[in-house]
Amino acid sequence: MFPIACYQATGQYFAHSAQNDRFPAILNAQNPAIPSAHPQETRQRVRQIAKNLGYRTNFGYRLMQGQKTHTVAIMVGEAYVTSEEHYNELIVRLMNKFDRLDYSVYFKTFTYSAEANLEKVRELISRGVEHFVFLGDPVGYWDAEKEIENSGRSLVGFGKILKRYVSVDSVVGVMSIFRFFLNEGRNFRLVCPGNQLSADNSRAIALQRLFPELTFEQIVERYTFVTDAVDLCNTDFAATLIANGWKGASEIVKTLPKVNALYFMNDYMAIGGANFLTRNGFEVGKDMLVAGFNNIPSVQFYPFPISSVEHDMDSVVSLLVEESLVITPCQHIVAPIVHIRT
Repeated sequence: MFPIACYQATGQYFAHSAQNDRFPAILNAQNPAIPSAHPQETRQRVRQIAKNLGYRTNFGYRLMQGQKTHTVAIMVGEAYVTSEEHYNELIVRLMNKFDRLDYSVYFKTFTYSAEANLEKVRELISRGVEHFVFLGDPVGYWDAEKEIENSGRSLVGFGKILKRYVSVDSVVGVMSIFRFFLNEGRNFRLVCPGNQLSADNSRAIALQRLFPELTFEQIVERYTFVTDAVDLCNTDFAATLIANGWKGASEIVKTLPKVNALYFMNDYMAIGGANFLTRNGFEVGKDMLVAGFNNIPSVQFYPFPISSVEHDMDSVVSLLVEESLVITPCQHIVAPIVHIRT
């Protein structure tokens, strides 16, 4: 790919790609006509002009010259983007952090095909991507991980499936909410969609640690309430979860009148449950304690108290960026932030 039109601006040359005019490039070649060093003010003006015009670094030229491209690929499963609000925050904060470090960032979503995911990784490697961040549990991650390792690139994941990872100890946060319910003398239930209740789910693990004398089946019977299954690929995921929480709360009130504390699988379900309760004469925080997970803004500013567990994004982002740029072993577990609201 060669430039077909160049323009000089404050000592730098800008070039449009002959193959794709939508992605112009900034040429950083050591050209005798371009001074090898510029005052910081001039550099800032160049970068601002490039940003305003939508220019991108010519990675192809750097690759041909054997230079570093300073590129990172953030890859995440599409279902996480639509169903997990904290993943959206994580993506934005990672991109901002890399940008401040002068790295260019590719953003790609994983599919449900291991072969397609591996092909995406290979394409990014061919483009000169040097560092990878995986968010979630991509299908075929082991092949992608091996491909990245064999190419000499670095990879770190958010979660525990990769060799190098940063993870949040969600179980500890969930246990704190359950203990709060118990200390308040409450009869509680974990409200969970049927397709998300399993022995290895963090909410279920928290219950198993609290009640080690019980089998998983006994825990499900005594401390959970199963709602309708939820499609993780639903484009209107938040509304679906809110409706699911509403329905779950209404059924519990009818069938389990002694229950006075509800831990919903996530904050959207908690909002739906709280909406039902407040509209049917219950005082949330007194008649019924309510909790969720993720501490989204809607929960933080809800008119009645909803407890929640939050990922420590400051720590997670800092560690992911730091570890993505090196290849040394890493397995970081970050403590969650628990918000008890009464």
